[in-house]
Amino acid sequence: MKLFPPLPKPSLALELAGVIVLKLALLGLIWFVFFADQSRPPVGIDAIAQGLLDRVSASSPPQDQPSHPKEGASSHAHR
Repeated sequence: MKLFPPLPKPSLALELAGVIVLKLALLGLIWFVFFADQSRPPVGIDAIAQGLLDRVSASSPPQDQPSHPKEGASSHAHR
């Protein structure tokens, strides 16, 4: 004599919903373990402007010296 009757099979919709919930839970766990602690770069207007200005000033020549001296300019100055 059986104490418990056999459980009915869950419907396909219920089974699919369970699989989707399980996958979302696993994806959340993966995100939490690998990506949650990464810091984001600042995205404010002032931070972006400062970053661009830093790059431009680092790549441009100093203002007190010409980038390309003219040919013959030194010979004319000494005459």
